[in-house]
Amino acid sequence: MDTAHHMILYGCQTPYATQGYWDCGKELGTCRDQAKIMYAWARNAPPTKLPKDVGFKVGGDTRINYFVLQIHYGDVKNFRDHHRDFTNADIACTYPSSPMYPFAFRTHTHSLGKVVSGYRVRNGQWTQIGRQSPLLPQAFYPVTNTIDVRNGDILAARCVFTGEGRTTITQIGGTSSDEMCNFYIMYYMDNTHAVPYMNCGDDGSSELFRNIPSEANIPIPVTPDHMMSMKHESAPHKDVVELQEPKREEEVLDQGAHLVEVSDWPEAGLQLGQVSGLALKSNGDLIIFHRGDHIWGINSFNFNGVYQQKDLGPIQQSTIMVVDPVKGKVLKASGRNMFYMPHGITTDKDDNYWVTDVALHQVFKLSSDGKDRQLLVLGEAFEPGSDKKHFCQPTDVAVDPVTGNVYVSDGYCNSRILKISPEGKYISHWGADDCQVKLEPSGSAGGILGKIRGKAAGSLNLGNFFASHKGYTRHGFDRLSTEGSDLEKDDEDGTDSENEEYSAPPAPMSSS
Repeated sequence: MDTAHHMILYGCQTPYATQGYWDCGKELGTCRDQAKIMYAWARNAPPTKLPKDVGFKVGGDTRINYFVLQIHYGDVKNFRDHHRDFTNADIACTYPSSPMYPFAFRTHTHSLGKVVSGYRVRNGQWTQIGRQSPLLPQAFYPVTNTIDVRNGDILAARCVFTGEGRTTITQIGGTSSDEMCNFYIMYYMDNTHAVPYMNCGDDGSSELFRNIPSEANIPIPVTPDHMMSMKHESAPHKDVVELQEPKREEEVLDQGAHLVEVSDWPEAGLQLGQVSGLALKSNGDLIIFHRGDHIWGINSFNFNGVYQQKDLGPIQQSTIMVVDPVKGKVLKASGRNMFYMPHGITTDKDDNYWVTDVALHQVFKLSSDGKDRQLLVLGEAFEPGSDKKHFCQPTDVAVDPVTGNVYVSDGYCNSRILKISPEGKYISHWGADDCQVKLEPSGSAGGILGKIRGKAAGSLNLGNFFASHKGYTRHGFDRLSTEGSDLEKDDEDGTDSENEEYSAPPAPMSSS
């Protein structure tokens, strides 16, 4: 009685819909033919009584085959969903180390992110490190303020999300239909006490964020021609309407090549989980490495990289599929009950498989005959580490076809590459603890600006990736994050950490 203001009963030959209800006040009307008002009821009005033996004729040849009840609402509070157009993810940590000097930052969310902002909070004063729309190309951008971060300061970040276009709950997670909040800081420190890797994932208190600058809540407008594609290669969210957007830089690698999706490939359906690696045999057959019914999610690992879901057991399905590249027919399947979280796969000159498992923290050399013969196993099962006999979430392998030496990319929680003999003996490694970094100007206009003596460069991922380029060392792209690194978990959209060279500002004069 308090919600409906009045109701009108129409007679229709053909209504606009025959099931459920619809909004008749917008694009749809009441009847497809002429709507005939038969009765009306209004709140607080007396009932209408028809004279004795008087009625409405319906059906047959009357052109009234349906009744449509149109309801006009007065108080609509019962229909409000109490939604918010925007919501925040707040992260904050107290900085525990020696002074660091941010000089570049990067933001990352998925399609619902509108703006990501990062700050240093000192004595209640908020100083911006960086603020950017994650819909713009997600590169590192220069920090415009000269700023240092000292022991006891608070590092804080806010991601602003919209729920526009979604009718279901969006979870924090690693696929493109989930969301994540990442704010990266690239920095340098005095080499005598440099820390090449730090992260932060603590929820920020409402009391702290009550004083965040208002700019952090204002979405940055992005024109369609500047917007980067947020379409990652995973199952699309059922509420997402994909828009035609410019390609990401990574997708426009060779303008001379024209890539066309083969719509009818494979001819028969392939039952695959998360696909983590692809390789080719010497005869051109395609090898697919996938995770079956295991999923890399936010609860898969703890912050030390230890796998948390051993009780699930190994993957029961065949994880290695050899496929005819033309028709997609499965030629051979292997890898049952061996792996927990497959990642990279490659082949050597003898078509043996070299695979990595980030849950086991191991590298395997397997025969390609489908018999799952382990020719070589490197690392200790479920034991992450950074010495010569351990790995920490190793990602991939490369094999020198001449010497047979093996190069292991290690990994998400280590930041190094190991060189190993064909027999599995450690030879050398680089990255990780190689913190002596000498940055020299390249002599070209695009080179590193100035000299940094006695400094070590790194990145504060407020993930875990190492890159070294032209003498410049960049450790551990991590995140200031509510979820996890965007480096891998977006259904294998894990290529956000390309080798790049950045111009570092000159070091500030030491106060000591």
